[in-house]
Amino acid sequence: MTGVETLKTLFDEKKIRVLQVFIQKPQEEFTLKEVVKKSKVPLATGHRIMKFLLEQEIVKMQKVKHLTIYRLAQNDTSQFLARLLYEKPAPIAKFVDLISSIAGIEQVIMHGKETESRANIVITGQGINKDQINASVAQIREDLNFTINHLILEPEQFEMLESMGQFSGSKTVIFPQQ
Repeated sequence: MTGVETLKTLFDEKKIRVLQVFIQKPQEEFTLKEVVKKSKVPLATGHRIMKFLLEQEIVKMQKVKHLTIYRLAQNDTSQFLARLLYEKPAPIAKFVDLISSIAGIEQVIMHGKETESRANIVITGQGINKDQINASVAQIREDLNFTINHLILEPEQFEMLESMGQFSGSKTVIFPQQ
């Protein structure tokens, strides 16, 4: 169990999820609607939690005309919480999020084991836009310092290579999620 998972069992998980929205992007500003969507808490709960975080001076509020914007406060308390609750984004999950809407993708398969700095991915489907895939791979490399070695194949090509023993070893289907 990670430190953050332990904290979620000890403390209010919804407060932690709301806090993590700010901690993952400490320089960004969010509306209440964005916070509740990203943290997956009900609107009324999000409102109550934001009020608490404002009282504790963990979050700052700014009104712009009729819009209320929140951001992480820059103080010792918020910095302590950021160190405590920061979770490094999972590169493979972020990659799947980036490419899941690309037309033509049928499956994304991890070949072998993911290491701390790289993974081997096979993407199967018809008419996949290679430029979009390459842009997503580059974004993961730049944002997370993680290398994704990828191969784009039509399903028949993958089956043929697999029957020839080219993809023996562990394979994990990571999209669509099973």
